[in-house]
Amino acid sequence: EGNVGIGIINPSNKLHIIHNGDYPGLAVNQSGEGNSSVFTIDNTGNSAAALEASSNGTGHVIQARHFGLEGNAGRFRIDNAGNSNVALYARTDGDGPALGGNNMGNGIAGFFNILDSNNDKTALEVKTNGIGSAGIFEIDNNSNTEAALVAVTNGTGPALHIQDVMRIEPSTVPGSPSEGDIYMDSTTHKLMVYDGSTWQACW
Repeated sequence: EGNVGIGIINPSNKLHIIHNGDYPGLAVNQSGEGNSSVFTIDNTGNSAAALEASSNGTGHVIQARHFGLEGNAGRFRIDNAGNSNVALYARTDGDGPALGGNNMGNGIAGFFNILDSNNDKTALEVKTNGIGSAGIFEIDNNSNTEAALVAVTNGTGPALHIQDVMRIEPSTVPGSPSEGDIYMDSTTHKLMVYDGSTWQACW
């Protein structure tokens, strides 16, 4: 019964810790096979967060680190098949991105995969109600010769489907072309395609 306080005389929570040092206010270590900690809400009518972390500092609110050879640094999962909400929701009221990913190794920065072969939903949907672009694919490395966007399909449908107008910015003749390359010539104002040896006008 009652509340337990550490560093506080009159605790207002079941466990209330006030800490002013340079080390963590609470540390939980697990050397066995179970979880190091569990936060659960049993009341189905409770709409509050099971775990809330807040910060007024300049560091991360939550940092998850994994030092082993197996396992993810973080996992968000909805086990109820009738739940149509997102497993991971990111929001910002500032000017920065709501969600960002950096890869410092040799892997990819982002991966979206649908495992159910009967699922007819889109693996990735990008939408904006603002006045900017819905998506930008850009290569910053000027020595990179790869395409900024690659569309591949192993099915029978098109690799790329564009609804409404597609715009190709007019330019001069590209260097080192490959067969199938297309550009809009800024001088002749014609759509040009490379046949493997010569640029051909489409009309």
